[in-house]
Amino acid sequence: MAASRFPDELLLKVLRHMMHENQVKIDSRAALSNDSFSPQPPPSSVDLCNFRLASKHFAELGSQQQFSHVMARLDQKWLDKLQEITDKPHLCQKVKKFTLKVLAFYPQDEQAFKPLLQTTRREMRETEETLRHAETMREKHDLERKLWSLQTDEKQIFDAMNRARDQHNIRNRQLDLRVLKLALASFTSLNHIRLLRLQDHVDLEWNDYLRRHRDLIPLFKPKWTSHGASVLGQAFLAAGCSARRFSSLCMEPNVPMPLSRNIEQSLTSIASRLTTMEIQFEFGGNHDIEERLLQLSPLFRTLFRVAVNIETIHIQFPESSKVSVPLETIFHDVTWEKVRVIGFAEWKLTSDEIIELIRRHRRSLRGLRIKEVLLKEGSRWDEVLRVLRLEVPDLRWLSLTGSDYAAWKESQAPIGVIVDDESDYESEGTTELDGSSYIDDNEGSYTGDDFEPVHMPIGNAFEHDTDSDHMELPEPVHHGMNDEQQDHQYKCICDSGYNDDDDLGDNGIFVTKEQRLFWQQWALRKCYIHDPEPLRRIQFNNTIS
Repeated sequence: MAASRFPDELLLKVLRHMMHENQVKIDSRAALSNDSFSPQPPPSSVDLCNFRLASKHFAELGSQQQFSHVMARLDQKWLDKLQEITDKPHLCQKVKKFTLKVLAFYPQDEQAFKPLLQTTRREMRETEETLRHAETMREKHDLERKLWSLQTDEKQIFDAMNRARDQHNIRNRQLDLRVLKLALASFTSLNHIRLLRLQDHVDLEWNDYLRRHRDLIPLFKPKWTSHGASVLGQAFLAAGCSARRFSSLCMEPNVPMPLSRNIEQSLTSIASRLTTMEIQFEFGGNHDIEERLLQLSPLFRTLFRVAVNIETIHIQFPESSKVSVPLETIFHDVTWEKVRVIGFAEWKLTSDEIIELIRRHRRSLRGLRIKEVLLKEGSRWDEVLRVLRLEVPDLRWLSLTGSDYAAWKESQAPIGVIVDDESDYESEGTTELDGSSYIDDNEGSYTGDDFEPVHMPIGNAFEHDTDSDHMELPEPVHHGMNDEQQDHQYKCICDSGYNDDDDLGDNGIFVTKEQRLFWQQWALRKCYIHDPEPLRRIQFNNTIS
């Protein structure tokens, strides 16, 4: 029997052996992490390309995998490749996820680099001439080292000059905006857009050059700008893009305040369409983070009040920043009726603030991620945990990675005695979870799945099913119940039930990793038979409403 006559279902199974498994639905996994997945070897793009060459039928099936995720960079080479895809409608239909990688911007144009290059080349010629007349081995050795250093400088200047010329040419011609509009309009099945920062070998080499020539840093140091986000937003609106998920690990809030009417209308138009918003803010070293957040607070209020379709929202600040502005400076008492996943990270808060946010969304909330959040004086984690167990009946997962008490963390940080092995970052070797991409690079790009928090598993609640794109929650354990009772929707899953005096080990001073693991399990192991009245009453109201 010819392989091309095999049913599509069988051929797709063959393809899955070449590719990573599909992503788990975000409300059924450790949101924003890779922890719901079994380790997989990197996909082989060569194998996939060979599969597509077998026949037209194989080519069609393979393209569904190969072009499901397209990545591009804001440089000439990758924009040209992106435009190539837009010329092939049958491939554009396959694209479901688009990642835009932005590079640091070189403020000086090509002309500014030429004197540096000329000076370096002149010194190279002089050194070569001197080397030819060197009389001692020591002198020859020193000149060879100097020549090697100058040759390194020449290459680094030349590469940086080409990068600067490329970037200024793209901006002056608005090539990035034109190609992105065309691409987003062509990707008719697009669901998810990601914006990431990329530092490639050219950037690394140029930074190395500037470290050796520190006097040039003020003029020539590449800068991260909001240009990538701005162009992507303009293209999104102009193209009438269908994507409803947006993730960014590099949102730098350089929005001018107050907003112009056009900018405000554009931002609210985008926010009203989104179902998922995952944002990690980056603030330049000269910014007062909290002052900037207070300035941006009216913008957050405007955006979140129109974001009525939000199902997943995650807000994260720079690592170790621990902003202490009130939670409602960002969220403004907004209630999202459809929200299923909420996450926030790198914050100093009170337990009352967290509880208020939880209670507003207790009916719809399925997952909660509280990463590196420190409680202020007078607050306790056990207060938050009891609310989660008793008042959020459908909570499926909880992550408390790095959460602790502010006073303890701040007292220990200078000494350096606290070592937390809950790593939140993946290795550079991590590969895409949803298939090979036509546009990719191996120059140090970030390829993790959205954000990378570590989720602490609750028992065996998240075991991977290779034939499904979602996770089924485990069946609860029942003790001494007859068949009729087991048919009831809510069953006993504990031996002794919940006790309001249960010792959660919260001393109000510090939290260990083992405590966080236990707390996550305890908050999720609800018992609808023995837990106190609030949980049963909430569940009864949900049932009849």
